Amino acid sequence: MKVTIQKSGKLGFSGDTAKAMDLDTNTSFLIGKDDSINADLIMVKIKEPNPDAFQVKKSGNYFFLDTTALFDLLRYNYKSGSNIFFDVVRDTNYDKEAGGEVYLLTQRRSKGRKSAKSDAATKSDEPNLLTLIEEAEKQSSQSS
Repeated sequence: MKVTIQKSGKLGFSGDTAKAMDLDTNTSFLIGKDDSINADLIMVKIKEPNPDAFQVKKSGNYFFLDTTALFDLLRYNYKSGSNIFFDVVRDTNYDKEAGGEVYLLTQRRSKGRKSAKSDAATKSDEPNLLTLIEEAEKQSSQSS
């Protein structure tokens, strides 16, 4: 499975991934980071409404999340002209604790190319999950 940060900052799901994850517009995801888990990002699929979650949107056969504000906060350089790809793995070990289906995202690294993640961002200055969600939701609601 794979997802892609598009040049718009939206997180897009490949057709096969959308099908495997059983996506619809009633689905939402909490997205964040956890240094104790070996993944670049973590997504938790939830069915219950949650003001901190990103609602799945659909355009034609294409599913996506409006994650622009989140990826700005995380300093992903998605505007650089290249999409940013993540491999997605379902991990049931964290479902109960997270309250939904957990997916681990690992960024694909290109050989010989600079990472799309800004060099200026370090673990010590990255905001925590709650801060990211709150800020992303604020920016998302302001742009709507």
